[in-house]
Order: sequence, then structure tokens, then C-alpha cells
Amino acid sequence: MKWPSGPVGLHFLKGDGGFLWRSDEDGYFHWYHHRMDGARVRQVTHGDFSVQGIVTIAHDTLFFMASSDMARPYDQHLNRVALAGKDQRQLTQRPGLHRAVASPNGKHFVVYHESLSVPTSSQLMDQAGTVLAELDRAKVDMAIRKDWPAPEEFVAKSADGKDTIHGIIFKPHGFDPSKRYPIIERIYGGMQSQVMPRGYPGANSRGAGSEYLNLLPYLNSLGFVIVTMDSPGTPGRGRAYNLKTHGAWPDGIIADHAAALRHVAKSRPWMDISRVGVAGNSWGGTLAAHAMKDAPDLYKAASLSVADVDISDGSHWIEWHLGTKTDNPEGYAGKSAADLAKAIEGHLLIIAGTSDANVPVSNTMKLLDALAAEGKRYELVLFPGTNHIHRNAAGDARYAYAVNRLGQFFNAHLGGPQK
Repeated sequence: MKWPSGPVGLHFLKGDGGFLWRSDEDGYFHWYHHRMDGARVRQVTHGDFSVQGIVTIAHDTLFFMASSDMARPYDQHLNRVALAGKDQRQLTQRPGLHRAVASPNGKHFVVYHESLSVPTSSQLMDQAGTVLAELDRAKVDMAIRKDWPAPEEFVAKSADGKDTIHGIIFKPHGFDPSKRYPIIERIYGGMQSQVMPRGYPGANSRGAGSEYLNLLPYLNSLGFVIVTMDSPGTPGRGRAYNLKTHGAWPDGIIADHAAALRHVAKSRPWMDISRVGVAGNSWGGTLAAHAMKDAPDLYKAASLSVADVDISDGSHWIEWHLGTKTDNPEGYAGKSAADLAKAIEGHLLIIAGTSDANVPVSNTMKLLDALAAEGKRYELVLFPGTNHIHRNAAGDARYAYAVNRLGQFFNAHLGGPQK
């Protein structure tokens, strides 16, 4: 039971106690108690934030994970609330990501924590949130990390000024604030998932070492500032935020990202806003193409990797957000490969694999044909037999080649650090 991805949304209580159902009917995902016949008993969790999975239920108390710090909506915390819907409390306080494992009797928890600046540690905690013991802490070789600046979080406004956008800046290796660095935005923007967990960089899939972002240290090492953000239209921050682009995706997303980039660069003179590139994989590749169409004055170069640039080809991914082409023709208008090819400006690197079952290579072929028809230049990296993340039976060699080509491409068109 997932919507459209996330924790299991149904939990049966013991005996004839009924079940808990995760729903966003009040605008945020919360847990609701129902009898076995489906009748509603009560809403159990409350607040202007979304709950995640259940850790355990013990002594008529629900222990659950949630983005309950509304000032930091991408953090995750352990919370508790009585099944009667009373005495709800956030038990963990440190900024970042928490994960909890309950003891068999539900009286104690091993709580794991990490953040963008703090590596993983674990504590023993009781039901009240009291820390009983420090258990372990990851050891980091600071001699290796000393020239790697800590990521910097930022908050900006959307283009219409109505929403907040939270993002992260990754500074180059050996960062020197007296220099001016070119910028690459690592974009995704898909309506079904967040792109940047607040975990420790390089640690695991919960942080900046996740598959989608594991090329960031390489690009940082080449002298690029990397920016990533989640904007309106993405999940985890309530129904209204998630549905802001419903029926029109990806209209408006690039305007939000461009506004945020310009905002953060104003107070950071080391970010050279005149040299901005964008790189994305899958829907991120689609958004990278739209960036070159919607904000060519900002984005000068784009890497489109396995991009679903002809939205009609991705009906299994897009119809739940846009509806069908028959019911919502205006939602699909201007979003074909031919439409993009006419409007795209700037330098393009296109990367694809011939055995991609997620975004078939025919989608890329449509874009190449449309670019040729328009007389637009592009660079192409095409891998025989690789999948959606450029891997095949040969291992990661193809992915490494793609990452190297991406670095060379941006270096050629954006340049390096300047005094």
C-alpha cells in the first residue's frame, strides 16, 4: 500500500482492534484508526506535516516516523502518540535523519541519526525520548575530509513567492571563497520522490551518496559548485505542495528553480551565476531539457541522461499526474521531443542506453531526429545494452564513462574556478 512510493499505508492492530490507515485527506499524510468494517474511529496523528512509517505499537501508544519539524520539512524524527489521539510528541530533536528500531516489548529503541554534517551514530532511548546510552558513532578520517567543505542548506521562495524551496549547496574540494565557481544544478523534479535526503554525504542511500547523487564529489573535485533542491510539485510536504503542478507538470518547475538559484547566488559571490549548467537523469533529464527552453538566459549547458523528453511515451509514469492526453490535451501541449528541439537553446549532452526498459531509447531517437531537423548541435553518448542507470553485465564501467564525459562537457562549456 504505497502512494505512489513510501511506507506501507496499512497496519492491522491486534485482536479485533481494527487497523490504522495512512491518508492525506486533511492535506498531510496521517494515521487514522478504523474498525474492521471500515468505520472511522478517529484520526490518531495530527499536524501540518506528513507521517512516515510505523516503528511499533506498544502499550496503546503508536511510535512513528514523521517530518514533524515544520521548519525543517526534509528531516525525519521519531514521534509518539496515544492511539486515542492524545499526547503527541516528537522524541528526537537533532536536525537530520533518524531511524528507529524497537525492542520486542516496545519499551526501548535504538535510534540512528545522521545529518549533512554529522556521520551516523546510534543511541539507546526510552519511550519518553530520554537517551539512556550512546551506543556507537561512525569514525571519519578527517585527514581525508579536511578539504571537503560541509554542505550548506538554504531556503528560498518559489517564483510566485507563495512557497518555500529547500535546497543544498555542495562546495568544491579545496573551496576558496575568493574565487568564482561555475554552478551545476543536479535536478530531478519528478512528482513522485524527493531528490536530496539530509543524510551524511557519501554514507549510504539516505544521504548524498545515494545513486542519484553519487557523482557529486567528482563534479566538486573538478571545481563546480553543485546545487540541488526540491520544489513545489514534489512529495513529502503536504497535498497542496505535491499537487501544485498536477495536470500541468513540468510547467512552472524551472521558474521556481531559476528563482532559487538567483536568490542564493546573490549572497554568495563565489557562485558565478553567469556560468550555470544543469544535469538530470530520467525525469531529471526531462527537466534539464525544459531548463534550456524555459530559462536559457540562466542555464547555458545541460546534460540529459535517459530523459523522457517525449512525455506521451511515458504514459505509465505520467498519466497519474497529467491524466490522459484525451482528457487533458493542454497538459501535454508543447511537451514533445519536436517541441523541445525547437525551443532549446545552449549546449546539450545527451546520454542513453539501448536496453533501457524504463525510458526506451526510441525516446532519445525522437529528440535526436528533432534536433537535426532544427539544425541544433548536440553531443551524444549512447551505450549498447545498458539500462536506466547505465549499467549492464559488464558492471559500472559504462556509468563511469558517462560521468567522465559529463565532467568534460561542463568543463568545456562552463570553465573552471576563476579569480
